[in-house]
Amino acid sequence: MELRGNNIITDNKWLVFDDWYNEEELKAVWKEIDFYSQTQELQRANKNLTVTGVDEKGEAQANCYRIYLNSFYTKRELSPILKSISKFVNPYMHKKIKTIRMGRQFPETNRDTSFISYYEDADNFKPHFDVFQFTALIWLYKEPRDFEGGDLILHDFENKKIELKNNRLVFFPSYYLHSVEKIIMKTKEKFKGRYCISHFFYTVDTAIT
Repeated sequence: MELRGNNIITDNKWLVFDDWYNEEELKAVWKEIDFYSQTQELQRANKNLTVTGVDEKGEAQANCYRIYLNSFYTKRELSPILKSISKFVNPYMHKKIKTIRMGRQFPETNRDTSFISYYEDADNFKPHFDVFQFTALIWLYKEPRDFEGGDLILHDFENKKIELKNNRLVFFPSYYLHSVEKIIMKTKEKFKGRYCISHFFYTVDTAIT
């Protein structure tokens, strides 16, 4: 798949890549997302606390809707979103990833898993870290934008805020403590909130049976 866009490396700690999907890819991705939304495949994440995790008060960390793509598809080539993971093995992308913290380990990863989250009014994601090696977040929303909030906060770096932008990728080591600011909707129209495609990369020792 084609790889183009504007790359920003900030203090060698994370990668921001704008215009992650090209026009053709974006059209296919939105078609897939709209299918999940309109067929009610997106379910409240806080229904499964084993997966989403809880905070010190026993409350769900993730307050949003979610669908796990790897369990939805038996053949990943049927999903434009899962097919697009091939963009991460692009030599140019590898070169950029290697400049961030722990990035040299990325080419050694051999597994990935993905889900889509949808945030509407009052939804958020409390501070947490991901139990993988690398996290890639791709943000999407319907234009014009009809909500406030939804920025990413990196708590390990003086609560660094990375602004939510349409079709923006943020890539960082999964152990970073991060959260999503609360969404405030300006409309009651359905599916006008914040979508996030999350890809997680990790390594499995294939010598172990």
